[in-house]
Amino acid sequence: MKKPKISTVVIAVLAVIFFAVGWYYAALSSAYQNVVEIEPPPAIDQHVSGGAYNVLLAGTDGGDFLTDTLMLARVDLDNSSIALLSLMRDTRVRLGSHYGKLNAVYGRDGMEGLISCVKELTGAPVHYYALVDLEAFKIIVDELGGVDFEVPQDMYYRDSSQGLLIDLKAGVQHLDGEHAMQLVRFRRYVEGDVQRTRVQQQFVKAFIEQKFKAENLLKVPDIFNQLEGELKTNVTLADILDKAPALRLFQVEDAVQIYEMPGVGQYVGQVSYFLHEEEELYDLCEQHFGGTGAPEQKVYTDYSLVVSSTAPAQTQEPEQTQQPEAVQEPGGRSSVNCL
Repeated sequence: MKKPKISTVVIAVLAVIFFAVGWYYAALSSAYQNVVEIEPPPAIDQHVSGGAYNVLLAGTDGGDFLTDTLMLARVDLDNSSIALLSLMRDTRVRLGSHYGKLNAVYGRDGMEGLISCVKELTGAPVHYYALVDLEAFKIIVDELGGVDFEVPQDMYYRDSSQGLLIDLKAGVQHLDGEHAMQLVRFRRYVEGDVQRTRVQQQFVKAFIEQKFKAENLLKVPDIFNQLEGELKTNVTLADILDKAPALRLFQVEDAVQIYEMPGVGQYVGQVSYFLHEEEELYDLCEQHFGGTGAPEQKVYTDYSLVVSSTAPAQTQEPEQTQQPEAVQEPGGRSSVNCL
């Protein structure tokens, strides 16, 4: 039976939160040893000792091909802060001899390519990564007791082919794993994926602020036992031990800052992309994610080359010589509403 597709922003972020506050305890679990990749991709930056570090969080779809969720998180131990930047999955990038979307990079070039692409886009380092599959979502939320969250609008969607029913009412409520999954899967907003990403980020912020507690550390080994096979990371036990003293002093109140990827949704040819504002993104990452500006060499973000329109079916993004006017929704952004 095919796994249902869900947005995995929360799964990926929870993985890094466990690293930030509780993987010292998770290392005691035998399952933890089966998710660590000791040899990280060559594109990974040298691990830092204390201070601040960046984690690339990726959530794959049911086929483990598309990373429908990508987020860069900066954990600053000295200042007890976490900065979150969602990378729009429809961001236009170069994939060999054609253009495609950011969410297709992992399926084409693996984790090495995905890390390289993110570093080009942001100009920021990537010290760690966490790659998470779908099935962990409800487990994590339920094991940690659910999350209080203000649902921004009534949400209703039914898809019998997926066995999916989303039925949430606007207002503050306590979301268990099932209802939290409905929240993060919902797309039918006026601003499409842009607004969906904002809701997901707000959920992550609420989760961190509510669950960043000592009593929840004791639950982490059990959660890792259930996540075996659903998570891959390059975080080692040595990394955990190195950061443990600073993590114990981490204060969660007002710790989480959320940043949006600057850009606009627009059609190029017949394909809907997110076109990021390059210089604005570099500036943002210099200020908040340890970035150094544009890299000397670009591959995925070199838009100057003429490319062909013959690409593999999974990632083909046909181009036209003359671009039509942007098709936009209210708020200046465009999107495709599908679940």
